[in-house]
Amino acid sequence: MTETDQSPKKGPLSGLRVLELGHFIAAPFCTRILGDLGAEIIKVENPGKGDPIRSWGKMVNGKSLWWSVHGRNKKSVTLNMKNQKGLDVAKRLIANCDAVVENFRPGQLDRWGLGADVIAGINPDCVLVHVSGYGQTGPDRGYWRSHWRTTPSDRVPRRHNTVASGAHRG
Repeated sequence: MTETDQSPKKGPLSGLRVLELGHFIAAPFCTRILGDLGAEIIKVENPGKGDPIRSWGKMVNGKSLWWSVHGRNKKSVTLNMKNQKGLDVAKRLIANCDAVVENFRPGQLDRWGLGADVIAGINPDCVLVHVSGYGQTGPDRGYWRSHWRTTPSDRVPRRHNTVASGAHRG
């Protein structure tokens, strides 16, 4: 694991350990705030690539300014979540975390074998937080896939985006 900030954590969330299973903006933003408030954040990234934000925007000394914001106060570990060894390591991390924050497509954790029931079985006190634009269940859960209007100037959804999130305690 590598740490982007080695200073001791202080703040109201000091002592909490959070596993971030996410990418791009939503989950990293959420856990960044938790880290700013003192929580220990362990961010899981893809081997070889890392979080896509690592290569976004202006680079200074070979590092993205965006990453300096979203990656602060986090420890990073690379895991291949598509093989059993990576999933086993993720399960060991979950066993020692107070919360898991994810922002993948609905059902992705279940497809990896890390759904809410599995996480609760590993660590009954772990809070699972889903961050998604259209929710995890219901009629709009897959809305993002087919309802984008694409033009050269923008990518705007055809209707108002209702932001939804859910937290589950096993």
